[in-house]
Amino acid sequence: VDSFMHHNIMVARTREAFARVAKQYILNGDYTKAEALLDRGLEVLPPMQLRFSMENTYPFLEGYYSIGADDKGDNLLLAYADTLIGYIEYYLQFDGFYADLVTDIIDEKLGDLSELYYLAGAAGRKDVVRSFNDYYKDAFGLSDEELMNPDIEE
Repeated sequence: VDSFMHHNIMVARTREAFARVAKQYILNGDYTKAEALLDRGLEVLPPMQLRFSMENTYPFLEGYYSIGADDKGDNLLLAYADTLIGYIEYYLQFDGFYADLVTDIIDEKLGDLSELYYLAGAAGRKDVVRSFNDYYKDAFGLSDEELMNPDIEE
């Protein structure tokens, strides 16, 4: 998708429309139709062509987790997280004046990554939380006390 089409699709919130309708099916208890809509939305507008954003991806994650399609949710969440980590690691390479220019971008990407982390925790996705914990420990030196413990039942 070229930048013009990407902009128009994002403005029209086309991918999100699939998730909005799927959410209504979920509320009505029709998980089969909801899952089919979520799958179709990602098939028609895949992340490889329409880049990830919280607006166009998070509703799909919520949908998959709420209907018990945990593997699909995990795959999508981890792909999005890998993309965010790629951005973060790239921008962390900047020094001095240039680092100052990208501080807001790093903060935004870290915020989005944090949202995914907490969603994985809320959905009880222990292995996903562990992978986030490993990243946070390696990249930022966080301790176990500063991270979610996926083995504690709440």
